[in-house]
Amino acid sequence: MSAEMNSVVPAVRGPGPVPAPGRRPARQRAARAVVAVLADGTPAFAPIGEVVVTDARVVCHLCGRTLRSVTAHLRVHGYTKDAYCAAFGLERGQSLEGPDTRKLRAAALTSRLVFDRAFRAGSAAGRQRARSGELTRDAAAVATGRPHPEQRRRKARQALAAISREAGLHKDWLSRHLADVAPAAAASVPGQRPARPDARWRPALDRTGFPDVPSYLQERHVRQHRTVNAMAAEIGVTHHAIESALRRHGLDRVAHVAARQAAGERAAGW
Repeated sequence: MSAEMNSVVPAVRGPGPVPAPGRRPARQRAARAVVAVLADGTPAFAPIGEVVVTDARVVCHLCGRTLRSVTAHLRVHGYTKDAYCAAFGLERGQSLEGPDTRKLRAAALTSRLVFDRAFRAGSAAGRQRARSGELTRDAAAVATGRPHPEQRRRKARQALAAISREAGLHKDWLSRHLADVAPAAAASVPGQRPARPDARWRPALDRTGFPDVPSYLQERHVRQHRTVNAMAAEIGVTHHAIESALRRHGLDRVAHVAARQAAGERAAGW
């Protein structure tokens, strides 16, 4: 063969730095768009309160890179895991590793439980604290006064939406009416506003001249025998809100109250 045919044709390289001899060129990563900006101006490349996993890799909120373990990568940005989770609305116990990395770590921990006596003793002590409730009490004491992260609030909203759909209602129904239906439950849901079940009645009470909800219900339902639907139309709320108000203020709902009153008046010869 000719010398021309035996020669090696050099590869055509596009723009960019040439790697040093003996080093593999850095893998090109697709650029990710900024999806949010923190209060201090830090851009976020993944949604606040959410861990994005693509192809068994986790997206770093700070730079948009997909990594097997964001936890091991955080030192590049000068962040600790707790600071990272707090900044981007994640729960403190949220894993920042891809599924394959978690499996490898679980296998390594299982091996240590078998062969490492100190590790086995520490694990036993932790399980004992969990069984006795001491671990739960300590966690609750530490969390007191700490705001709920966006990730936990999002989980609570998703749970309420699932219950609403199961009941055949709009997905946001329970989230909007939880304070009316179950005030105690609303107080325990992260991100729920403080229960003020009678606040929406204020304009209608001012218009009808009643000082508060109990006096309105006493007059309209008990004395004037108005139905739940009639009161709902007058106040501008649903009949569920009226029923909840009756229960909240210790009043019994009388079914078909108007028809019963009319029948009683006819029987009395009025």
